[in-house]
Amino acid sequence: MYDAGLVLPWLPLSTLAPSGVLSTNNVNLGYPAAIDPSYGRLEIGINGPAVGSDYGQLNVTGTVTLQQIDLAVTLSPAYTPSIGQSFVIVANDDTDAVSGAFHNAPEGAVVATSATVALQISYVGGTGNDIVLTAINNAPADTATQTPGNTATGSPTGTPTASPTPAPSNTPPADGPAGPCGTTPQDTCDTPTKGLLNVNLSSNSHRNSLLWKWQNTAPTTLARFGNPTADTSYSLCIYDYTASVPGAAVGAPVAAGGICGRRSCWRASGTRGFEYRNAADPHGITHLALELGATGLPKIEIDGRGADLRLPPPVSADQMLHQDPKVTVQLVNSLGNCWSLEFPAPARKDMPAHFRATLP
Repeated sequence: MYDAGLVLPWLPLSTLAPSGVLSTNNVNLGYPAAIDPSYGRLEIGINGPAVGSDYGQLNVTGTVTLQQIDLAVTLSPAYTPSIGQSFVIVANDDTDAVSGAFHNAPEGAVVATSATVALQISYVGGTGNDIVLTAINNAPADTATQTPGNTATGSPTGTPTASPTPAPSNTPPADGPAGPCGTTPQDTCDTPTKGLLNVNLSSNSHRNSLLWKWQNTAPTTLARFGNPTADTSYSLCIYDYTASVPGAAVGAPVAAGGICGRRSCWRASGTRGFEYRNAADPHGITHLALELGATGLPKIEIDGRGADLRLPPPVSADQMLHQDPKVTVQLVNSLGNCWSLEFPAPARKDMPAHFRATLP
């Protein structure tokens, strides 16, 4: 345990591992590159939820400067934090922002993992300027579900039967294009004042792409987005109408939590919303942004790319979608909240390889 009131105006360190709460005024952690190009290290061990007794903390009144320093976090195998639980490792008690960042841990990086939980760092956590680690879901972004029809089975003589041949990448999944979506659009959704749907279908399915934008001039609340870093999942649903009857053309889920490479797939942006990035998304959704403007005006953008988008083939030699009389796009989350956009015919473009519609 470190004594409260210890003043460290400059701390050129090789390793600092507080076992309790270290209180200080203005503090600089690391070495200036002009003095030593090597990196120091702040070590934090987390054995439970209580600051001081279960994990160490720097409690700073004044400025916090980080340069040439790494962060090493150890999560005890005997302790599993609950999803959403946070650990303030640097309590910046003044109103100024943290200057710099740990060399190996930019904003939103995952700094420690267990089988079910990952710890994600933020330099704008706590009261808005604290360095905080938050427990997020460490489950895979998507878990394939095996069914008897997709697995090898043993015959009475023990000879396995062959698995079915995968469908071409430009066809919907075997369970139908609706995927996680219903067969008809939801009735009660937020509607926008401005939007866009752009779909490109290539003979080389790896070049397929989709872009959807949704924007409203009526304010909403961050709570409607839930917490996708932990437990709120999303589904993109595109419905094409034929003779006024809707049919699901695209259904693409985006799972909550997950680790993409060394970073979490989802990142929170304080009170401004959430962002998802996954270049290897199993359903082709590579980017999803859920944003609130300064006055609470919502904006949503979804990007998809590659063969995993599973876009349906064109409905005819002249059109990608029927659009009779419209195409409806909805984003639905696991809380039951929905954002919908209808594009009435005619679209700006509706060709076999390119569909583009806008509102207004």
